[in-house]
Amino acid sequence: MLMPVFAFENPTGPYQVGTTVLHWTDFGRKDENASDSNAHRELMVQLWYPAATTDSMRIEPYIRHVKAVTQGLESALSFQSWTLEHLSLVQSHAYTDAPLSDVENRYPVLIFSHGMTGFRNQNTFQVEELASHGYIVVGIDHAYDAAATVYPDGREILMKKSNLSGFGDFDRHMPLWVGDVTFVLNQLQNLNNNGYKGKFKDRLDLTRTGMFGHSYGGAAAAQMLLKDSRILAAINMDGTLYGGPPPESGMTKPYLQMNGEQSIDKSVFERSLDKAIARSGKSRGSYEAFWDETVRRRNLALQSGGYTMTIPNTSHMSFTDFHLFSPLLSGKKEQPREVHRIINEVSLAFFDQYVKGKGHSEMNEVSKKYPQIHLIQPNHERNASNL
Repeated sequence: MLMPVFAFENPTGPYQVGTTVLHWTDFGRKDENASDSNAHRELMVQLWYPAATTDSMRIEPYIRHVKAVTQGLESALSFQSWTLEHLSLVQSHAYTDAPLSDVENRYPVLIFSHGMTGFRNQNTFQVEELASHGYIVVGIDHAYDAAATVYPDGREILMKKSNLSGFGDFDRHMPLWVGDVTFVLNQLQNLNNNGYKGKFKDRLDLTRTGMFGHSYGGAAAAQMLLKDSRILAAINMDGTLYGGPPPESGMTKPYLQMNGEQSIDKSVFERSLDKAIARSGKSRGSYEAFWDETVRRRNLALQSGGYTMTIPNTSHMSFTDFHLFSPLLSGKKEQPREVHRIINEVSLAFFDQYVKGKGHSEMNEVSKKYPQIHLIQPNHERNASNL
């Protein structure tokens, strides 16, 4: 009961889901964390995509290298790694290396970035759902910041404990992740040109590309929306906006800030201050300044009318698979599967409207369906009240 071998909800889209794992090396960047000074930045990347026939295909496990990943998660979840061994028994709904569906000539692309200490599969509930509705979703392991990155030759790169703290450190660290995503976008163009094992050649519609991420990965999505013209729209799932303040004009492209209720509740922040001060030795003033800057950056990002929403009874990790791992991880009133359904429906509506370009009412419809999340465009609401 406390460590269930759970199953993900069945994807609701018309497509079966296939998945392929790739290993890419960026020869344009040195790996500053490697012991070999000549090593280059290496990334493990996983694609989820609409599949054709899945007859006789092998179902992909939820996590390929459970021992390494759970060892990396140990500090993030405050669970000893052995308590998470049951994750090796969890299956996904994706079929390993299944053929790509021929229903559409090309499929739009979505990039996913995990949170600091996370891993590329941490939002399987979400990436499989999006793939089942006709997207090619590309998840990245940001090596040394991921719980674990395991390369094809067996090398295991566990999360590197860092002393990053505060906006200065996390802002300066962001170019590494932006560089990872930029490199992956370039590699996807190569994949589209050349294919891989008979798949993907001329099948990626890179003129329709979006990005989403959790926590630090959400901040990376926001930065890519600002910096790279290839990203048309982005979702930030409960991520503090590291990488520098947004411009005064806000995001000029479609942007959605998803919030955990506890994350934006100042009373929750204030109740945790004494413990945080005792643990870190920092002053109360430094924590209060951090909170103020967090709010300022969030408000700046929404100046051009970006969307914001808050799901009741949620915390930071509610936007991942983690609360399925054990009921000990979620709040008393939280219903993780219901939270996941809301996240999926809003994500699909957002990307359908702003990446696929299906219409102009998707976000309005999902807002009406879930009034409790207060899905709004703040500036649009203010502008309407001023008329």
